[in-house]
Amino acid sequence: MKHTHLHTRLLALLLCCALVLPLSACGEAKSTTQQIFAMDTVMDLTAYGKKADDGINAAISIINSMDTLLDPENERSKTYEINHAMGSPVVVNEQIAKMLRTALTVYERTNGAFDLTTYPLSKLWGFIDQNYRVPSDAEIERLLPCVDMSKVQLAATDDSANSLVTMPADMALSFGAVAKGCASDYAIQAMRAAGVTSGVVSLGGNVQTLGKKPDGSDWRVQDDGSVIVTLSATGDVTIGGDTRKRSQSIFDKQLAQEPLGLDFPLSNVKSIFEADDLTLVNFEGTLTNTKSATKNTYSFAAPPEYVQVLTSASVEAVSLENNHVMDHGKAGYQDTCDTLSAAGVAYSGHLGASTFTTETGVKIGMLAYQTFNGNYKNIYAAIEGDIKALRDAGCALVIVSYHWGEEKDYVPNERQVPLGRATIDAGADLVIGHHSHRMNPIEVYKGKYICYSLGNFSFAGNGRPDDMDTYIFQQRFRVYPDGTAENADMRIIPCSISSQENVNDFKPTPKDADGAAALLARLDKLNAQFEKAFAKTGVTAVSPYPTAWTYAY
Repeated sequence: MKHTHLHTRLLALLLCCALVLPLSACGEAKSTTQQIFAMDTVMDLTAYGKKADDGINAAISIINSMDTLLDPENERSKTYEINHAMGSPVVVNEQIAKMLRTALTVYERTNGAFDLTTYPLSKLWGFIDQNYRVPSDAEIERLLPCVDMSKVQLAATDDSANSLVTMPADMALSFGAVAKGCASDYAIQAMRAAGVTSGVVSLGGNVQTLGKKPDGSDWRVQDDGSVIVTLSATGDVTIGGDTRKRSQSIFDKQLAQEPLGLDFPLSNVKSIFEADDLTLVNFEGTLTNTKSATKNTYSFAAPPEYVQVLTSASVEAVSLENNHVMDHGKAGYQDTCDTLSAAGVAYSGHLGASTFTTETGVKIGMLAYQTFNGNYKNIYAAIEGDIKALRDAGCALVIVSYHWGEEKDYVPNERQVPLGRATIDAGADLVIGHHSHRMNPIEVYKGKYICYSLGNFSFAGNGRPDDMDTYIFQQRFRVYPDGTAENADMRIIPCSISSQENVNDFKPTPKDADGAAALLARLDKLNAQFEKAFAKTGVTAVSPYPTAWTYAY
């Protein structure tokens, strides 16, 4: 269901595979290894021999100089100068000229699919500074004529060491797509010039070797066949209205004003969900036309066709185990399940587990439980067997969702923490929590994450909630051909549940820089409360909360 071109995904897969270098059995040759962070990725450099230190220092120097040289947001960089030359030619050194020649060659061979001048569009969507937003059609149309790498001209000068770059005044580029590959070339050259005869560099997956291994054998670079799987998870999604009320619901009133129709609720986060492999939300309500409601305080329902809210935004899976899924009895619950199945949305609840297979062939299992009515004992008895059944069915990843805790609590209670940990001990890869309608801290337990509550998200149950803060939790897993998996990294995307400040319009929206900083400060305070409350058992919360990926896959 992800709307990503297959050839692009395959190319990304080939570029992002982990590369295993057998660095053992290198005799007793002196070696120097250093890890640095540059060009938004972690880089590993290893050199052997008497000149190892000199080689590493030379390689790091060239990488750091290129990092500064190529940063399009750094006013001192050559890239910034090119982008702000207003159509005038800019003198560049051979390093930049080589990267530009490489990029122009790939541009031609891909019939324009590879284009460094898409930078303004990437910036418009917030992919550069992580301040994600959905630009208007008018904004996109305004920039599209500026994307055309064929208009970038590279010319020789009288000085063979330099070239001239010229492009129209309304265009801008970024070398990010070729920078690390070229930097690895120059890093190896710097090592060789320093007297190193054996070494290897890995710049965010761009691997190059120098000479032979110290024992005289050839380097062997082997693709381990692993793939990266990206998961997004959010808080409560409630659409439609309370059927106990005769008046038009606040959701339907908003729907009548929206030009996007049923696509409107998740329109501001759609691009985020389309870019991942699986989006999982807590669907708190029903999709049914039945008029038979239970005696709950609220009875949420939406017509079955409202499933478009999920499918139009690339939501592939939902948890149905919550205190509103039975608002219209067994008939309403069955209608909900049938509607989701027909729409291709996986669901997990008290009828059992669900599975989803990514485009790269990774099978993910999902379980959901609710803890009301003293159900903790039953969950403890079932969880290990339920997870094992999914593993036996070929699931490389298992995600467990809990509807637990107390409404309006910002910190989990003394029953949630042991259950969350027991779930990880039973073999789960991730625990996702809901019900409090408030964001809670994320615990790191044995290297895995327990999200105690993701709060509300697109929540039609309240038009003026007193807390609109929420976040999208994202995690990347590396999955190997044998079905084993490990955590790659995680991040959160700070959001508001509404695009407006004082009224809930049910359109969750990524926060701007100031709003994100304020939300992160709140999470830090919640972390302190959480760790103080469970000081005797020792809990460790995520801190600081990353809002950008640590590694470039």
